[in-house]
Amino acid sequence: MQDLRDVIAIYGNQAAENIPKDSLGSALRALKLNPLQREIDDFIITFDKEGTGVLTLEQLAIIYSRKKKDSDTLDQLLAAFRLLDREGSGMIGVPEFRYYMSRMGELMPEPDVDDMIKVADADNSGKINIEKFGKYLMGIKD
Repeated sequence: MQDLRDVIAIYGNQAAENIPKDSLGSALRALKLNPLQREIDDFIITFDKEGTGVLTLEQLAIIYSRKKKDSDTLDQLLAAFRLLDREGSGMIGVPEFRYYMSRMGELMPEPDVDDMIKVADADNSGKINIEKFGKYLMGIKD
């Protein structure tokens, strides 16, 4: 919570414990999060329904925890996919993806793997972009 108070001291009103909505992106970046503009806009719409133009410390704490959770989970997912990326290109070949999804760890039925591949390799290039697919799985708009 002290990190949030420090950010409010820099970007907002320390006495009122709030931050102008226009400073939310800078505040989140100062907290080592990298929000997309769409995410920032969504947070503002969600948390400034009355149109006050400011977000409270409590609201900032909720936003921080949501964004931090998304970031950690996405990072973990991408790290797992990167283990499959033997060339370090950020891409996984469809045959390797199919093999790992249907035969390793928690086994997926072939029809489910086929459905995932249709989404992951929408352009039929034979390659799956790790970051794009990870964001898709996490529900993060790219």
